[in-house]
Amino acid sequence: MIGSRECVLSEWDLLPRDADRLRALAREVAIDPDFPRLVEALRREGAEVTVVSDGFGFYAEEVCARLGVALLANTVDWSTFRLEFPHEDRCCACSTCGTCKQAP
Repeated sequence: MIGSRECVLSEWDLLPRDADRLRALAREVAIDPDFPRLVEALRREGAEVTVVSDGFGFYAEEVCARLGVALLANTVDWSTFRLEFPHEDRCCACSTCGTCKQAP
């Protein structure tokens, strides 16, 4: 069995090494049309909203930025085309995720 970090690295290796193309494709990904209303409703109730993803964060960056929503996700160093895991925690119980989702 493999963890999500190993899985996403394998998936990343299958993608074309073309940052402009990948960013263009990311802009085409549809989000739930009710997401902005959900964010607004949560904030009205005092919630702090953060999207936590173990996938490719670059496709969510633009949407989250537009809504002012924090994003914790894997990132890409576009100069080296390397997938990075700034939110991994190899000390947590599973230690196989790219983005640890356990509460601090």
